[in-house]
Parts: sequence; structure tokens; C-alpha cells
Amino acid sequence: MRLIDARVVVHDGRIEFNDSRDEDIEQDDNPKPPYAILSHTWGHPAAESGRWAYKADELKYQEVREFRDPFDQSLQPGKQWAYKKIYHACCCALNLGYDYIWIDTCCIDKSNSAELTESINSMFRWYSEAGVCIVYLVDSAGEPTLSTNDGPDPNRQLYTRYDEPCRWFSRCWTLQELLASKKLKFYDCNWNIIGTISDEARAGMDDLKNAVSKITTVDAEALLGRVPLWEYSVEAKMNWASRRKSGRPEDIAYSLLGIFDIHMPLI
Repeated sequence: MRLIDARVVVHDGRIEFNDSRDEDIEQDDNPKPPYAILSHTWGHPAAESGRWAYKADELKYQEVREFRDPFDQSLQPGKQWAYKKIYHACCCALNLGYDYIWIDTCCIDKSNSAELTESINSMFRWYSEAGVCIVYLVDSAGEPTLSTNDGPDPNRQLYTRYDEPCRWFSRCWTLQELLASKKLKFYDCNWNIIGTISDEARAGMDDLKNAVSKITTVDAEALLGRVPLWEYSVEAKMNWASRRKSGRPEDIAYSLLGIFDIHMPLI
């Protein structure tokens, strides 16, 4: 498992991993340090025709290896935006007490088929072992005080400016990230904290858990593993997944591996 050193990113601007060796996939005799993990959707919103369009401008592993100057004006705007997402995620990790963070876009060498297969099959476990999952809702309206008939809605930030649930709630990969994580910190489009779902969360945070459960149709007791996944029927889990979308049909299957405790090679 390859982890980003958040301290280097925040203090020096460079993106470095905790182990630069070619064989830096996790080994049994090389335990990983405590780490945070990012849950997000790829790309960023851009106003087009009055709606949001998503552009895949993420920084990939090979690009990060060659990445030197975050202030390089020759970088495409989308790549600059992608770097800022990594930077802010690292800031959140440090603020939460974690020196390392795992981000799927740049921590997996997708040109290495063996590494990609192992990463996809290990992802559920990696999220479950993370100290905290940082959930970034890029298309959040960022308006927590918007009033409803019952008064201010504390969970308004889970929705876009078009009153639709944020894209994070409909993507296939984020279902296992939601189910596997033991502590989730939700952030809006401006990286302001929305709330926490955890066993240690202060009173009132059940409102956030229930709001997430309502949007996703996932049983609230399945969050944080209060009721283990094996106690839910195949039908129930497939129902949760049926509302999820992906740009690639095969990703729907891959994203379910951890939920059903299956290991398989990639096509």
C-alpha cells in the first residue's frame, strides 16, 4: 500500500510517498503507519449549460512521480485543481492527527496490472483499516443555513445547488467506502466540515448518519459496522448498489468485491 506523506505536501508542496521503492505494495513484514483515506469523486464541476459537468483532470501516479512545482503556470487548470484537492486532503489529514493519507487517483500505479488487481481487491480492507475517511463532496452547495419549512436544514451541504444529492452518493465505488469506513468526516466543496459519523461522534451527529442513510437507502446500522455486512441478505446489498453509477460497466462489479468478500482477477 502506497501512502502520501501529508507533511511534505503541506509544508513543501511536493508529493512524496512513504516508500519510493517499486515493490512498495504493502507486505506482511512492512506494516503501514496510521493513515487517513480520501473518499471522493473523480473530476471537478464546471458550469456548462447551467448544470455541472465533470472533467477527469486528476493527477495520476505517473504524473505525480514527475510532479515538481505546484505553482508551475504551464500546468493545465484541471491539473492545478487536482493538486489543490490533494493538498487540502493532506491538510485535513494532518489536522486530524495523521501524517499519511491514501488517495486512489495517485497512489495506485495503474500501468502495473498486478498492483492494480491487488489494490482493487484490497480496497475495502484499506478503507476499514484507515483511522478516518475524509469524504469530499465537491459539488456540495455549501449552504448549511438554507431554511426549510421546519427551519434551517443542517444537512443541506449533502446536496448540490440544484437540490440533488451530491454525486458522491450515486457513484459505485463510494458505496464500499461508506460501508467499510469506521469513522467518516464529511467536507463541503470549500473543505468546511459538515459533520462526523463515528461511534465517538458527539450528540446530534445521528442526524447526519440518518440523512446519509436516507439518501443512500443503506441501513443506518450498517454504517460503521454496527451490524456486520454478512448479516444483510444479498438482495439488500444489491439494492443498495442498484442506485449506483459508473462510467465503466466492469467497475460496478469490481466495486462490489469487498462488500461480498470476494477476491478475483481483473478483466
